[in-house]
Amino acid sequence: PPDAKVIWHGVKQPGPPYRFNLAAGERISLEVARQGFVTRRVVLDGREPHVAVGLFTPQAARAAAARAAAAASTGGAPDPLGESPQGPRLRVRSGL
Repeated sequence: PPDAKVIWHGVKQPGPPYRFNLAAGERISLEVARQGFVTRRVVLDGREPHVAVGLFTPQAARAAAARAAAAASTGGAPDPLGESPQGPRLRVRSGL
């Protein structure tokens, strides 16, 4: 969504679209934020030319964490924020 913010080194990046030129082997960490949604940290390494970042509402994040805790108690432990959130997505390009 156009009102999402991408933050790198504490600075809001211009966009969308968001583009980052990464050298071979370079990794950067971004924060993706939108009012009313849980901020996500995303690491780009240039292997994927396009990255879609989904954001969870606080309620959906709590539900995903509860599902992950239940899975961990049975031997599996998926990343609760690794699930596909329902709602807006932000597209980020890297390795251009």
